Amino acid sequence: QMIDKLVDTNYSPAEEASILLATDNLWANKLDVDSPLNLGHLLEFLTPLHQERLPRILATSLLYCGRYEDTQVAVSSKDPSCRMLLVSLSNFPGSDPPAGHTPSGQPCPRLAILYHWASPQVGAKEPNQEQTRTRNNSRKISASLALERKMLSIVDVFAIFPCP
Repeated sequence: QMIDKLVDTNYSPAEEASILLATDNLWANKLDVDSPLNLGHLLEFLTPLHQERLPRILATSLLYCGRYEDTQVAVSSKDPSCRMLLVSLSNFPGSDPPAGHTPSGQPCPRLAILYHWASPQVGAKEPNQEQTRTRNNSRKISASLALERKMLSIVDVFAIFPCP
């Protein structure tokens, strides 16, 4: 759901500047797309298989990337509120690197995830388990789904693209 929403939403000027800075540094060439930029432009660099699996790959990456030494976090010098998580997809089953390619055709075994820290909304409550159960109480929210939801409430992911 989050990815579908991002594909249809144009980036703010600050987010677009962060994306252009990140792609310039990681790809060693300029991203040549028309403004306004949205996630759909970046997802074109993923393979069709990785586009299809992206929700699962993203959730797994966000949950487990801290376990691996090759995970890197970078902070933009131009916008300290923007961070980039570089995740090697070779650590995650079902991600089958390379995930995509750069505009010049270089294979990309990693995924770059750009995000801001989410600002807590005043008065907003996290739904508890009782609210997420079905009426007959036959299904419970899984621990994995609960962790995914918590992670997404902490970080505001706005861009995802493959990188070498």
